[in-house]
Amino acid sequence: MKRVFPIAMVLLLGPYAWTSSKTITTTGFFADEGCARGRANSGIYTNNNPECARQCLEKGSLLVFIDERGKTLYAVKDYKGAIGDLGYRLEVTGALDDAAKTLTIDSVKRLEPVPASCSRSKASSRQSEVNR
Repeated sequence: MKRVFPIAMVLLLGPYAWTSSKTITTTGFFADEGCARGRANSGIYTNNNPECARQCLEKGSLLVFIDERGKTLYAVKDYKGAIGDLGYRLEVTGALDDAAKTLTIDSVKRLEPVPASCSRSKASSRQSEVNR
């Protein structure tokens, strides 16, 4: 019985005892995963076009936080105010699960509005409009 109890406790509480979650404060931008992932894969960790991100998020795209300090993207969990924060450089505080690459937002502070940034060239953008 003495051996069973500790094993049972580890099995029951194990997922909570060994969580990789920690509280962080960092700066960056909210975006949709589609645009942000391609830019991040190219080493670009800057603001995306807020109008494009808004449209993609409204269609169900995953919300991400672009961490400009850590040069990382985090999937954002349970934050409803992101649409209003698009187009701003932000300071966020939240619970980071580094293993899962998720960020649960506790607070957001708008630092400054930032201009839209898009990785598509002007020629590429014009071609897209011609094809519409």
